[in-house]
Amino acid sequence: MSSLASRKAHHKSKLGCSSCKRRRIKCDEGRPSCTNCKKREIECSFPRLDPTFRFSSASRNQDGKALSQMHVFPQASESPSSSLSPPSLLDIFAQTGVLKDSPDILRPLYQQIVHHFMHNTSATIQPTQSQDVWTGTIPQIAGTYPFVLQAVFAVGSLHLSRCGGSEREQKTFNNIAAGQLSLGLSQYRNAIQNIEEDNVEGLFVFSSVTTSFMLLAASDESRTLIQLLQNNDLTRSRRQKAIGELANTAGGIIRTMRGALIFLVPYWFRLTDGHLSLILKRDWWPNPFPTTQEAIKENHILHNLERVWMHPGRKYEYYFDVLRTTLSSLRDCFALVSQLRVHAETTGTDFDWSSVLSWPIHCSFEFVGLLERQQPEAWMIMAHYAILLARLKTVWWLDSTASNIITTAAFILGEAKWSLIEWPATVVGLDLNSFRPRLVSSTLAPT
Repeated sequence: MSSLASRKAHHKSKLGCSSCKRRRIKCDEGRPSCTNCKKREIECSFPRLDPTFRFSSASRNQDGKALSQMHVFPQASESPSSSLSPPSLLDIFAQTGVLKDSPDILRPLYQQIVHHFMHNTSATIQPTQSQDVWTGTIPQIAGTYPFVLQAVFAVGSLHLSRCGGSEREQKTFNNIAAGQLSLGLSQYRNAIQNIEEDNVEGLFVFSSVTTSFMLLAASDESRTLIQLLQNNDLTRSRRQKAIGELANTAGGIIRTMRGALIFLVPYWFRLTDGHLSLILKRDWWPNPFPTTQEAIKENHILHNLERVWMHPGRKYEYYFDVLRTTLSSLRDCFALVSQLRVHAETTGTDFDWSSVLSWPIHCSFEFVGLLERQQPEAWMIMAHYAILLARLKTVWWLDSTASNIITTAAFILGEAKWSLIEWPATVVGLDLNSFRPRLVSSTLAPT
């Protein structure tokens, strides 16, 4: 325990003020000024990291015009997100020199991206209960680990590209997103080779932020494959190849969601005792148990799914155990989500939508393997999970994921087994009958 405590103290020093870093002494991170700076009667950098700090004259161009008022795109298409960037992250820009090689004309654009991330995108990555971490701690972590700042640029740009605007704007933001993600991934992959207490927070934040990027890319890929499968001219072999790619894409979604476990499992207590405790701790979640009439009804429907593989005449297979435990976990997830929705409604607080994502994080790789091998019962379970995703209306990077999952299940199960996914299809608003002519004609196509 003493070893862990000493490493934790060292980590806090790394996020200390600029003066303490230069002197290589431990900073107590006191606000508004740390104890060391107070004793020496010198200016501490923390006031500049405080949200109340405002632009100095250095934040203006030669004409005295504020950078936040400069426009890369025509003002007619400007959105509310283009207002003043958060000073805390602007200070990080100055400290890290991350924009030193960027053309001057693009710097206001980068400031717009970060402002949009902090005030709009971050609420779609973590529930509002964790927003203090994003506005306070994350900027400091970004100052220590540049790849975190690049993740902010990447996902903020990607979000802006999906928020409308002209085609030129969308293309520009997409290009920035791709470029920043590539830069961040390069540094992240190097750092992940040596995970330790000093860098695990930065690695975890990068992984959490970029998960949205990866899942949205998977959604776009699935949509392309689905459109291909709806082509009546596909041969049987090409059709099976496309379905296999769809199944692998869905398996990749769960693999992506589980990726954070390489940090969470060995460093759980380090992370939950540190700056990210508000993001990770969910001690207040109740033990999952269906309490409302609707939740009880849905739990009964899910429980009965076991009858698909548990019935007289069906030979026992070892993978039945994987199906059973995965379905049990899904029932718990449904119950938990229901309880938290009731809690939010009765207390007037925001719903903790991260509960919806708890199921794929705890899915076993054995279950992922069943999905990728197109095992029908596994896809039946996956389609029912899509119900929870479909009810999550506010998370842009999960847009169309639910319908993609159920459509994939429809292609894999085939018309004879569509009855197994009628409920999920109804919730998502997917008409299974619309696939009938396409499926039949594709099946009859020559190899």
